[in-house]
Amino acid sequence: MLPVDTTARCAGPGCVRPLDRAATGRPARYCGPNCRQAARREKARAAEEAAARAARLAEARATAARLSRPLEDAGFRTVADLAALVYAAATDPGRPRAELDQAIRDLDQAAARLAGIAREYRAATDLARHLDPDDPFRGAAKIKAEPAIGRGTAEVRPESGSVPSRQGLRSAG
Repeated sequence: MLPVDTTARCAGPGCVRPLDRAATGRPARYCGPNCRQAARREKARAAEEAAARAARLAEARATAARLSRPLEDAGFRTVADLAALVYAAATDPGRPRAELDQAIRDLDQAAARLAGIAREYRAATDLARHLDPDDPFRGAAKIKAEPAIGRGTAEVRPESGSVPSRQGLRSAG
């Protein structure tokens, strides 16, 4: 059996010096004032990093929440409606060519806007997942598109169980 070292060691960052035990009073934690100050600085630095991480997480969650509705609107309503208009203008010989050209330009602009929103939303949710892997929202709600029969657009419904209720969060925490 190996001997066990029961000597008290300094709690300073990176310091392994042994501590002298006083006969009375509270036991020392640090070998001297330099290690005590270094430990304070390390604790303050860790608190600053935690606060910065929390601020970045809050910002990422706020961005995802802010972009959720515009992403749904642009993806499931605007682009779908414009695509239907392009189809109608292309297949109806009675419509002027200028109407088709304008519908295509509008669709291109809407698709570009959708792409920008989607990239920003994805970056925010990826950052939120990276900063808090245990996040119950996982960035934001999952969106499920269901075609609306006869209307040419999609109906948006949050996937069941994708967003925990506030009551569920209270009981889980």
